[in-house]
Amino acid sequence: MPSFGRLPGATSFTSPPSFVTARNVATTASRKVAAGAAHSAIKVDGKRVYELARKGQEVKLEPRKITIREFEITHIGLPVVGFRVVCSTGTYIRSLAHDFGAHLGCGGYLSSLCRTRIGAFPLSDAWSIQQAEENIRREMAAIKTGN
Repeated sequence: MPSFGRLPGATSFTSPPSFVTARNVATTASRKVAAGAAHSAIKVDGKRVYELARKGQEVKLEPRKITIREFEITHIGLPVVGFRVVCSTGTYIRSLAHDFGAHLGCGGYLSSLCRTRIGAFPLSDAWSIQQAEENIRREMAAIKTGN
C-alpha cells in the first residue's frame, strides 16, 4: 500500500494527491471541527499535551468546535493547496491542514504559516526588529533625560 507525503508518525493514505480536486477542496473547507495538535499547549488531566508528547506518551485529543469566520482557497497547484483563514482563538492551523488532508483522503501538512493578525493587531502594524530596537533606544533615552 503506497503512502503519500509520509512523515514519521503520520497516517498512511491510499489516495494520491491527484485524487484531490478543487471541488472536494472547497467542500472540505466548509467543515467546522478540528482536533488539537499533539505538540500543543492543550491540557489533558492537568498536563500540557506537548509535555506528554515529548515523553513519548500518546494522547488522543478529541475534536473540538472551532469558528472559521473566513476560509479562502488562494492557490491550487496540486499537490499544494494554499489558503487564508480567519478563525477563533484555539484553532490549530497545523491540525486544520492535517484534518483537511485526512478528510480528502490523501494526507496533508502545513509547509508554511504567516499569521497576518492577532485580534485587533494586523501584521501591517508590526515593527521590524530594527524598528523595535530603535523605539526601545528612544524610550530609554527619554527616561534617562526625564522627558
